[in-house]
Amino acid sequence: MKYHIHILITMILTSCFFNDLKAGNDRPKAIEVEISAGFSLAPKAEAGMHVMAEARWNLPGCRFDIGLQAANGGIFFKERQEDVKFNLIASVFADYNFRTSGKLTPFAGLGAGYFMAESAILLQDSPSSATIHGPAITPRIGIELLHHLRITAHYRLTLKQDMSHWGISLGW
Repeated sequence: MKYHIHILITMILTSCFFNDLKAGNDRPKAIEVEISAGFSLAPKAEAGMHVMAEARWNLPGCRFDIGLQAANGGIFFKERQEDVKFNLIASVFADYNFRTSGKLTPFAGLGAGYFMAESAILLQDSPSSATIHGPAITPRIGIELLHHLRITAHYRLTLKQDMSHWGISLGW
């Protein structure tokens, strides 16, 4: 695992060294903050809402940014009659911005973090609830419009329990 992290860091630094960004009015700000809301979808589940806040640092002179995200939301699994409320999902993200000039900036990224949720099984004969938590990995893609509006699609893979879900959000 350590070997993979070293390779990833080397790739990012190499990209920053050899990939000089165009200077001018379209240069991204050093720090960006985003508030977003959207929907979460899972197999055999009803769509749920989620809200997120993220702070990103655009690495100087390259197309990568590093961010810290906090999210909150919920999903109702119809088949299991289980209501899951994600109280907190905290993740660190790294994104690659395919271009940084112009009005459209497509990006792809990967996040790793930890989730805490409350699960309530709503069976009439024996209702129960539990607190669940565990690691999560989140690949994402999206597009930033006019350096302000972001449309993002992600898949949050929870490595503990069966809480993995798709999401789409609109952020400012």
